[in-house]
Amino acid sequence: MPPSNLATLADRLDHGDLRPFCAWLDAYVPADIWVECRVNYISEDPDIRMLAYRVGQSGFFAVQRRDEDVVDVFALSPYELGAAVAAAAEMRRPGVHPKIFIPGLLDDRRVSADAVGYKDDDEYEYTPVRVAAPRRSGSLLSPREVTVMTTVQSRCRPARTWGVDWGREAVVCLRIEDDGDYVYTPDFEHAVPVTTSDLARRTDQMISRDVAVLRHERNLD
Repeated sequence: MPPSNLATLADRLDHGDLRPFCAWLDAYVPADIWVECRVNYISEDPDIRMLAYRVGQSGFFAVQRRDEDVVDVFALSPYELGAAVAAAAEMRRPGVHPKIFIPGLLDDRRVSADAVGYKDDDEYEYTPVRVAAPRRSGSLLSPREVTVMTTVQSRCRPARTWGVDWGREAVVCLRIEDDGDYVYTPDFEHAVPVTTSDLARRTDQMISRDVAVLRHERNLD
């Protein structure tokens, strides 16, 4: 970006129409908790990307629109991050099967943190980690039936890699064609039906565990 454009942007942030965004930008680096979400459509439909974070008694949530190059930014309670992410993830309806297994779906996604390397905006280098075959007592589905995959991850430290750190806890939801939405159990053994409130609860649980880590590090527990 030319220096003149940078100066114009800085002036707009300090004194102009972008001033309301200053608090959002200033809060990112000192934030205590960051929550990232990506709703990935298997079709050519644009993905949905979200970022929420909190610092002190302030919370912020940003979501990229699917149909245009616009990011909507909201100020909210620091305790509403999970609910905001879940609401924007566009859950439709819970799946009809009590439990589903999709062999091989996460074999190339569950990777060690040390194996991930950044290449480009949406391209990664990684080494697959073997996932033990579960004892199946539910419905067996094919990866080809998945139409949407949603990944949510919370962290309390600066990211070590670009994108999802598959060496840490993450919440993964699936939409099955002509069926509904499911969420994987924490061990990724199988997936169960999920609602928007379920996703909010799972996200809040991740956040609470990160908060516990921070409290321990700061001798507040």
